[in-house]
Amino acid sequence: MVRKRRLNEDGFTLIEAVAALIILSLVLLALGTLMLRVSIQTRRSAVYAYKSAALQASQAWVETIPWDSLDTALGLGCATDTTGVLVYDRCTSVKDTMGLKRVTLVLTPTNVVAKPDTMIQDRAKPRALSPFR
Repeated sequence: MVRKRRLNEDGFTLIEAVAALIILSLVLLALGTLMLRVSIQTRRSAVYAYKSAALQASQAWVETIPWDSLDTALGLGCATDTTGVLVYDRCTSVKDTMGLKRVTLVLTPTNVVAKPDTMIQDRAKPRALSPFR
């Protein structure tokens, strides 16, 4: 009893399976590249958001310090600080010129994603409350 070979057999050949795997691998490679780019951009935007929050917090902190205490209360020099997951170095300096103090804050993230950012705030000596002084 000899089986006859049919021309229209069900199933697929090895070449069809390899072609399907090649197409699938190309699609997955493209999606992997896209996901990597999205991940990098998401991380970068999160760092910029934390850096912006750190700058706003630093500005609010400088505004709360009395004018006469700016030189001593700020803790001039550099210190390491964190805001959320962002770790950065904050360098502070104060320059006094005839009733105007210029506070310069430089925030330098410790990672390589974001560049350093500088905030300069000028504070004028407040006027006396009484016009007779």
